[in-house]
Amino acid sequence: MYIGQNMYIGQNTYIGQNMYIGQNMYIRQNMYIGQNMYIGQNMYIGQNMYIGQSMYIGQNMYIGQNMYIGQNMYIGQNMYIGQNMYIGQNMYIGQNMHGHSDCCCAYSVRCTYSILKEPLAVLHTSHQCT
Repeated sequence: MYIGQNMYIGQNTYIGQNMYIGQNMYIRQNMYIGQNMYIGQNMYIGQNMYIGQSMYIGQNMYIGQNMYIGQNMYIGQNMYIGQNMYIGQNMYIGQNMHGHSDCCCAYSVRCTYSILKEPLAVLHTSHQCT
């Protein structure tokens, strides 16, 4: 496990094994972060979150509170992801995106442009967006 400098981790937070967590991180309380993860630097992660396992999360990110993020994911860099969201598993989400709150993205979705801009968007299996 590698954890970078300038790190704050809130209470009631579980972090799994085989992790790389970059520097300049602020992780709020009541979190579950799975194993086999790469989490980049310069990141804010809100409270009351479940983040699955086997995931790559890029750098320069803001991830809001009350979120479920599945497993086997690639989430790019320079992202703002709102709050109260469900993001399924086996997904690729590009970079330089802004996602509103109250959004649901289901399984096996590939987003290379800002599909997360629409509030209350629901994406189903095997959807690809460019």
